[in-house]
Amino acid sequence: MLHYSLYGLIVTLMGSVLGLILGPYLLSPILLAAQSKSYSIPDLKSEIMVVSYIVVCVVTISCTFATVLATRKGLKGMPAETMRGSAPKSGKKILLEGLPKIWRSMSFDWKWSFRDIARNKIRTIMGMIGVIGCMVLIIASLGLQDSANSANSYLYGTEYTYDKKVSLSSNDQSDALNDLSDEVAVQFVQENNVELFFNDNKKMGVISVVDKGSYVNIENTNGEFVKLPSEGVLLSHKMAAKLGVHKGDEIEFNHNEQKYNIKVTVVDIAKIPSPQGIIASRDSWTKLGFSFTPTAILTNEEMEPEILSKLDENTKSISRDSQLASVEELMDSFKMIFAMLIAAAVLLGVVILYNLGLLSYTERLREYATLRVLGFYQKEITLFALRESMLTTIVGWIIAIPISFMFLKFYVSVVSVDAFEWFSALKPMSFIIATVITIGCSISVSFILSQKVKKINMIEALKSVE
Repeated sequence: MLHYSLYGLIVTLMGSVLGLILGPYLLSPILLAAQSKSYSIPDLKSEIMVVSYIVVCVVTISCTFATVLATRKGLKGMPAETMRGSAPKSGKKILLEGLPKIWRSMSFDWKWSFRDIARNKIRTIMGMIGVIGCMVLIIASLGLQDSANSANSYLYGTEYTYDKKVSLSSNDQSDALNDLSDEVAVQFVQENNVELFFNDNKKMGVISVVDKGSYVNIENTNGEFVKLPSEGVLLSHKMAAKLGVHKGDEIEFNHNEQKYNIKVTVVDIAKIPSPQGIIASRDSWTKLGFSFTPTAILTNEEMEPEILSKLDENTKSISRDSQLASVEELMDSFKMIFAMLIAAAVLLGVVILYNLGLLSYTERLREYATLRVLGFYQKEITLFALRESMLTTIVGWIIAIPISFMFLKFYVSVVSVDAFEWFSALKPMSFIIATVITIGCSISVSFILSQKVKKINMIEALKSVE
């Protein structure tokens, strides 16, 4: 027991510690170099967090425990009985045999495959789990990138449709803005930091007060465009989830460090990537007793220098295309991370499927040798293995589809930053790539292992242990 338990312990511990040592020196510099393009930080260095040591302990204990369980099972019987090996499971009538027309129409090869799958349920389930795990990991990796790109495109393609955004100082420029609105089609927006309260929850966010216009478009969680209410406010989806707020609830907020909180009703939940917080109309804002002081001007028209000269000297203008380009540049810095996730998913998927396939081959060594002795050709035995692998893979792939989308939704919600929400999205091509990689890995592993049949020593495989 100690001998085999130490095998599980030493191998796992060595791999975990090696990963703990090499990670900060191999992977971290690559990630930090990519991030340095987007952030101005004097000194970028990697540190090992406490959770890393916890992961090492959990992985080592789990694998050692699994080894102990397997060893105990092997040591239960008498040594002479254990050395014989377990006898093949007896076949039983399967469900398909209850459908005579379908069963009779099948060839011997397919009948043999279905009966073998039914006889080895645990092996089949483990194969499906390997396919599901591979599919889930690859879709999560590809879907994360699709979700980020989709959110950026939505933010600067649907939510905001202006061409130019002019940022203003906090000074009152009402006279200049009134003159500007007479000469150019504009929409005014006021954005300020705000503290939000609901029950015992407190969060920092942004309050966006939007004047009349068509450059800001808000959708609710049902995907329907909504008008900003004349009374009450909209609350962003992620902020609502953090505070535990639902449509119709009353929340409080503190604006510009007031001495008291303002209560307001949440008319609807807005599904927007950014900003996270309250979205209110100008009418609703003024009814709360506040003055409307724009901090930005949105427009699709080119503003002449003489028009801009009427505004504060701190005024800055930026195009929507440049904002999108800036966000996409930030996403480019994450490409290395996405690539590493995909590579890890593929590698892990191949390792899982190969190990499961190798275990299956070892268990069926005597069975393959028997087929060869009975006169089956190598090609036929290979087709037997591939046929079973295909059935297991297809069923696992079908089960993996809903699980993958649920995991992607959870995964995206976890990695989204506080100020920006990504909504899970997966391009058809990403789904096709994940499918091709998963099914391709499974079939390739089965084909490689089936070639081992050629090297089976018939005498050793079939001789009696006695």
